[in-house]
Amino acid sequence: MKNLLMNLALIGAMLFPPALTAQGTETDDPKKTPEQRAADRTEKMATELDLSGDQKARVQEINLRYAQAASDAKAQSTSKDAMRKRGKELKEKRDEELKGVLTPEQFAKMNTLRKEKHHEAKAYKREGHQPDGAKPHNE
Repeated sequence: MKNLLMNLALIGAMLFPPALTAQGTETDDPKKTPEQRAADRTEKMATELDLSGDQKARVQEINLRYAQAASDAKAQSTSKDAMRKRGKELKEKRDEELKGVLTPEQFAKMNTLRKEKHHEAKAYKREGHQPDGAKPHNE
């Protein structure tokens, strides 16, 4: 009887851990489409920068155009350096268009918020946090 219980425990231990870890691989939030990313970005900007109705509509158009361009660039790009360079170009063009829609105060606030977010991300990474699935460089 003791051997039977030991064997059942071993079999259970071998069968269930892979099943439990497989549950964590499915996400409820699949990759967002460019349209979803543009809408999310526009809503966030509208809240943070207090955009008017007209500004919000124009910012939505700009965000959608550049979200689609970024998605296309990512699909076509073969290297991280090329993708990074293209992303920087798109960001600069987007900012130039946003300057024509936002007030100088709103544009300055957007840049301030962007810098704060950048510093927060750097601090978070410095504390040893890694993106999902990434391993620290020393392991």
